[in-house]
Amino acid sequence: MAKVQNLFINGRMDSDTDYSVVDNKSYVRAENMRIAGEGNDGAFKNLKGSELVSSEFTVDGMQVVGIGEGNDNNLFYFLAHKNGLSKIVKYNTETKVSELIIQDNTVLRFDLVRWNNGVEIFPYKYILNIDQIGDMLHFSNENWKYTRVINLKRISDYANGFTEKDISLIKEPPLLAPIVTSKTASSGIEFYEKQNKFISFTYRYKYSDGSFSPLSFYTESVFETQDNIDIDDKRSNKGMTNKYDNIVLSVNSGNKNVTDVEVYAREHGSNTAYLIYSANKEKLGILDNANIDNIKYNYSTNYTVLNDKDTNLLYSNVPNYPKTQTAVGNRLVYGNYKEGYELLDKNGNDVLIDFEITKNKNPYISGENNKTIISLIKNKLAVIYYDDYNVSSTALLPIDQTDADFEFDYDDRLTVNSLSVKLLNNAPKWATKMKFGVKTEPLNFEVVHSTIIKKVANKLYILLDANNRDKIKKGDYIFPISDGSNYKEYYVEEAKVFNTSEGFVTEEGFYAIIKLDEDFNIIKNTGYDIKVGTWVKRNVYIPNTILNFSETLKTYTLAFPLDYQGTIDEQDFINNEGHRMIIVYDDYSQIKKGTYFTFFAKFTYGDFSSSDFSSGVNSTFKRFTFIDDVVIRKEYFADKDYENIGDLLKEKFDDYRFDFEEKTDITTGKKYLEFNTNSFYAEYLRDTYPSFLGTKLDSWNLAVRKTSYIDLKRGYVPINFRTINKENLNEFYYETPKTYIISNGNYLADRYDVDGKPIFDIEYYNGFSWGTGVESYKIKDEFNQKELNYNFRGTLYEPNGYKQIHRKNDITYGGLYNYELGINNLGIFNASEVNWKTLPSHYGEIQRIISTKGDISVYFTNATGIVTYGKSIIMDLTANESVGLSNEVLGDFIDVSSYGVCDNPESVVNTPLGNYFTDTKRRRVLIHNGREVQELNPVQSGFHKEGVELLKTYKSFLGAYDESHGEYVIGLDNKKSVAFNLGQKGFVSYFTNSFDYIKGANGNLYTAYKGELYQNEVTKKMNDLVGQGLFSSSVKFVVNPQMDSDKIFKAIELQSNQPFDTYIKTNYTESFIPAKNYELKESFYSSAILRNTKGNRKSYGVGKVESIVGNVLKFSYPISNSISCGDSLMVKDKSLEYEIININGKELTLSSVSQIAIGDICYGIKKYDGMFRPDGDPIRGKWMEVTLKSDTNEEIILNSVTTEVVESKL
Repeated sequence: MAKVQNLFINGRMDSDTDYSVVDNKSYVRAENMRIAGEGNDGAFKNLKGSELVSSEFTVDGMQVVGIGEGNDNNLFYFLAHKNGLSKIVKYNTETKVSELIIQDNTVLRFDLVRWNNGVEIFPYKYILNIDQIGDMLHFSNENWKYTRVINLKRISDYANGFTEKDISLIKEPPLLAPIVTSKTASSGIEFYEKQNKFISFTYRYKYSDGSFSPLSFYTESVFETQDNIDIDDKRSNKGMTNKYDNIVLSVNSGNKNVTDVEVYAREHGSNTAYLIYSANKEKLGILDNANIDNIKYNYSTNYTVLNDKDTNLLYSNVPNYPKTQTAVGNRLVYGNYKEGYELLDKNGNDVLIDFEITKNKNPYISGENNKTIISLIKNKLAVIYYDDYNVSSTALLPIDQTDADFEFDYDDRLTVNSLSVKLLNNAPKWATKMKFGVKTEPLNFEVVHSTIIKKVANKLYILLDANNRDKIKKGDYIFPISDGSNYKEYYVEEAKVFNTSEGFVTEEGFYAIIKLDEDFNIIKNTGYDIKVGTWVKRNVYIPNTILNFSETLKTYTLAFPLDYQGTIDEQDFINNEGHRMIIVYDDYSQIKKGTYFTFFAKFTYGDFSSSDFSSGVNSTFKRFTFIDDVVIRKEYFADKDYENIGDLLKEKFDDYRFDFEEKTDITTGKKYLEFNTNSFYAEYLRDTYPSFLGTKLDSWNLAVRKTSYIDLKRGYVPINFRTINKENLNEFYYETPKTYIISNGNYLADRYDVDGKPIFDIEYYNGFSWGTGVESYKIKDEFNQKELNYNFRGTLYEPNGYKQIHRKNDITYGGLYNYELGINNLGIFNASEVNWKTLPSHYGEIQRIISTKGDISVYFTNATGIVTYGKSIIMDLTANESVGLSNEVLGDFIDVSSYGVCDNPESVVNTPLGNYFTDTKRRRVLIHNGREVQELNPVQSGFHKEGVELLKTYKSFLGAYDESHGEYVIGLDNKKSVAFNLGQKGFVSYFTNSFDYIKGANGNLYTAYKGELYQNEVTKKMNDLVGQGLFSSSVKFVVNPQMDSDKIFKAIELQSNQPFDTYIKTNYTESFIPAKNYELKESFYSSAILRNTKGNRKSYGVGKVESIVGNVLKFSYPISNSISCGDSLMVKDKSLEYEIININGKELTLSSVSQIAIGDICYGIKKYDGMFRPDGDPIRGKWMEVTLKSDTNEEIILNSVTTEVVESKL
């Protein structure tokens, strides 16, 4: 044995291998040293100094509790002070410019992550969830209910203060539904079908970050019936048509963050909402929180459609208090979060739902409110509470759920029905609004307005003509609903077509047959049927000739006005308003309920040559050229009694082409109605008969042939029927339109009883009453027509009770962000899309999720897994797997490993090589890549035992990735850190500086300390670290050239540019070589290894302490000359050692006198100066542990260490 060289080429720490068998290529420990990554790989170098790069926005006492990497080389670091002061600072790693993004003392509250009432929380927690998407910086923590969002393009908005709502991911919808300020009908024209639908209105806000709120609550339907029931010739109820076709709305403009307001119309029973109004507040000069009035809607169909997802979104189910967050595919994903609330009032007491229902029954009054709750329909009432974001409870019921049931009886079909509710329970402390929800039988009954009925023996034949045809089929049950009827169900024995030849009916048609009993009565109207008609063969217009000929009948005349000149000119032709008809009242007597009245007129237009025309009333056309027919046919059914035919026609006549006027014949005194075609008749000709426009008559003349008749039939008094409603209660409780505000736990009710209990007139209705027994919910009561149906916003009842749910094993996702299109749906979490996935609970709760190579890595307490993103795993018959695209955002879950992160999500770091993390329960440091997890400190790794001890001793393990050196850096309780290098296949060094936070970004490692940000390893002032001054560098290794013998270690030689203080230890001896002992010989520093100091220091008695004054001890005898300044004073039985500063006779001055007492027995110990030790043994043993340590701020390069060794002969 001669010389042994230690080269360190293994490049990693090895504290596992026993010193007896260790080789000379590794080292035991390094502190603040690098073996690779700075050039000269394989040689140790000390660390470059840290550069302070951002500090101008911190104050004393602040700490950095989180750093996130943003876009465009930006870092965002989060400052917190225990007094509540919180800031976010942006630092650009390229320009090295810092900018304050936001700060305050009361809203951000980053201090809650680090302090609890001013006391530091340990183990340390951090703000880990920081993601920039577009211009939005999103950050969350389990201390805050909602994710916060900072709009980086609008940071000036926060300068003058902000609220929690200003920075929340969730966006506040409008407080209430739009307000309907007016409903009017267009004048001068007949209504068309366009307004015959049930429309409700809603609106939403667009915010400055491009996001939209959910839609507001809906208005009630703006449908208003006609004043009275009106059954026409098609057996339709024209009273059940919309009275108004012009609606005006008002909405609120929203707060300062709202940029646009959008108002939507939605038809009942439809999933489509139509954009009827959109306003940009800035462009239109609309103030914040102001009313936007005069928003008009006229039932047009030319509107933009809102997509179904946004239409059906009740509220955004943004996760509460999320544990973990990641950004993947331009959307936010969360894991381990809460949703919902606890049902506690402001005093902390349980909210137990309790209410009393009052059924109100008011008489029907023509022209007044006829909105009703339909009889014989089962309903159940619930209470629903909402917060400011319309996040709601489930449907809440009383303990005795029968208290929530309500149903109106058969007799109540004749009245207008409504509900009042007295609420006896307090509101939950979080609720700001309340609504009632109703679970009801879906309405599917039909109302049959019978006209012709015939009784044959004990059977009743009911004519189901026109719109009644499809309402009844064989096997149905029906019951009469007319006034005076009794409730009894009748079985429909048959429903088919009957001919008059069969002898059962007098008019051919489709009949339903029911079997009658003695309680069923039918009444035939008195009076004669009347049918009269005329055919005028020739009526001629001759230019410039007044012509009026007609055949006068008893009850009807048809003539042209005497002032019509008949000029054959296109404009005159089209503007023809001259057709007139007259109906005399006395010819028809009283019109009873059940009577039919049919009016028919046909005008046949043609032209002829005047030269071929023969004069006279019965003259003929020698040549007549047909142009076209204009046919007018109107049928009316009397659904009540009328005094005369005029009253019926004045109420029901609805042909817009005619004006009519009641007149009195001056000769006979008889009243009659005169009908005249109006200007709309000409428009009708223009639109309907374009052939008229193309006629070139030249010298020809216009001729008209007129055919007309009237048919009046006295029928039976109608009996209205209703089919049995065939549905059971649905499962959803749908909101009623009215919203009630809750202020400081108090309801703002419609009224209060004498005890102050709130009473709510909830204005729920599902139909319209006519006071006749008919209750309508469909347009015209027609089969398969549009229905009144408030199924917009439904919620379910939770049998296990509503409460806050902690979804520890769920992940959920929001909507997409598209910068180019300006679409920001990041805050839209639509539970109706089943936007969550529940992962196995036996792995423990989710601690961290990380977007990894397009999928989501999931780190549980006790496991690691993957959730595919937009993909699914397909397995064939041989169990081979392949990946396929999927429409589901969250795909399959893949179980990867039984290693988890325990309670240290801060240890997870995403790197190009994989995700590093720690598992303190199983005492492992690991890397996860794909479907594999690899141990980094396994047995025989060189760092197994030490790694186990670290994971056992420390509690916080903040991970970072130093890309420039390829190192996973683990921060240990913010006191120091240790680095693993995958290329070196082991742990390479400790870094002993303290920190607030460490973060790798843009190829560099950054460390925050006391609120200031430093870039690591930049300056030439070596080991000047993170504002904490000069740190020592050290490396520990073992010299052992031969395993089976003891050695004497005689000299040491450093291939280095600097000498080191050298600490030496063997299994027998120890020594210390000061750096100054080394002698530079060419490229090497050499020194003899000084003799043993272990248990071999000379001691000299001093005596008993007589007195202590300051740091001066006085003894009984003078101090021995063998003791010198710099030696140590020891105290017997106390293991205390003090440096001797001065000697004066009997007195010793010490560096400290702590714990020394009068009477203690003391002795002196000699200090070795690192030079010659004549009283020590040579350094001998089986191995020699060497620790090289340097405090220099100059660069160190250590290539190797050579030791001179000889065999021990002892």
